[in-house]
Amino acid sequence: MTYFTGIDLSLRSVSICVVDDRGEVCREAKVDAHVDVIIDWLRAWAVTNRTASASCVSQSCK
Repeated sequence: MTYFTGIDLSLRSVSICVVDDRGEVCREAKVDAHVDVIIDWLRAWAVTNRTASASCVSQSCK
């Protein structure tokens, strides 16, 4: 199964949502906008045999 991670950034917090390839939400959270906090949250979710795909929809990704 493939998993997709959406990340919505703001100055103080980050909303993270993981969905599967059927579009079902597997896990979501709002965490502090610190790189180490985001990485820890994602690592806690990551398990072997799981993959993630990311895409950029923001103007800042150009």
